[in-house]
Amino acid sequence: MGLRRSFFLLSAGCLAAALLLTAAIYSTCGRIGRRIPQGGIAISYDGVVTELEEPSPEQMHILRMLRWGGADPDGAAVSSKRAGNSRSAFLPLETERAD
Repeated sequence: MGLRRSFFLLSAGCLAAALLLTAAIYSTCGRIGRRIPQGGIAISYDGVVTELEEPSPEQMHILRMLRWGGADPDGAAVSSKRAGNSRSAFLPLETERAD
């Protein structure tokens, strides 16, 4: 087996392993997040309003870690305009122009 072929097989194997690990972590985090109560209300078809269980402070901490900053430290949701942009964590809200 030549050096090129062995390097190609090693690279392809590492890439496949990285993709599988990424998919497994994403799936596991999604399952953990779905088990935590989200709070809010549920309205049934006949109009009955039921309050849903609120997450505990520990569960909120886990949700914040899973969402990578999707909620601020006080537990309030970040505006959807900024939450949908993954680069927004690195960009300032307002920029000043140098005139």
